[in-house]
This record gives sequence, C-alpha cells and structure tokens, in this order.
Amino acid sequence: MLKYGDSKFEQDIIYKSIEASPYTDKNGFNVFDSFFGFDGSMDDIGNKIKQYYDRIPSSLIPIADDGKGNLICIGVKDGRNEKIYFWYHENELTARAMLNEKNIEMLVWMIIGIMFF
Repeated sequence: MLKYGDSKFEQDIIYKSIEASPYTDKNGFNVFDSFFGFDGSMDDIGNKIKQYYDRIPSSLIPIADDGKGNLICIGVKDGRNEKIYFWYHENELTARAMLNEKNIEMLVWMIIGIMFF
C-alpha cells in the first residue's frame, strides 16, 4: 500500500469468510476489489477514514473495498487488533449495538478469514 498506492486487481480476487454476508456466494466466497493506498487519491486511506469517520468505529480502519460499497477494515484497538472486518453498507444502525459504540452509525461487521484464490 505504501509503494503502490490504491491497488485494483485485473481479475476477481475472492476470499472465504468465517461468517456469511449478503454478498457471500453459495460456496462461501466474497469478492475483494481493491486496497486503498497512501497516495492522496480519493481511495487514500486517510481520505477513507475521514469519509467514514461518523459511520465506523474508531477501533477499525478501512483498508479495502469489495467494489459494491462495502468496506474491508482492520482492527487497531479495543480488542479488535489485527482482526479483519467486513462492513456491510445496508445495515448501519444494527452494528452500533453489536460493537457497543456510542455516536457511531455503522454497518454490520463480520470477522472474516481471508484466503485468496
């Protein structure tokens, strides 16, 4: 991410999640579209943090997306360290209660295990 900035893939990258999302296919896979970078573009991690500041918990940082408006984030504190989360953009209000965070309207987070194929 530091060297290449925003990185999109030429072909679909898929991963198998621990928990299914509405975008999980019948075989248990989700699509991974791109990593955010540090290049000052719209998909710069700093810009994404600002864009989603009031919508995702401060313990998570957006690092990628699935190309459908959902985010892939990494936990950085509060017991979420080094865990990967999927942010489902259609269910923001439910997730605030799930993560017990105040003043944050966010989407459902699901811990995912990533296996790229």
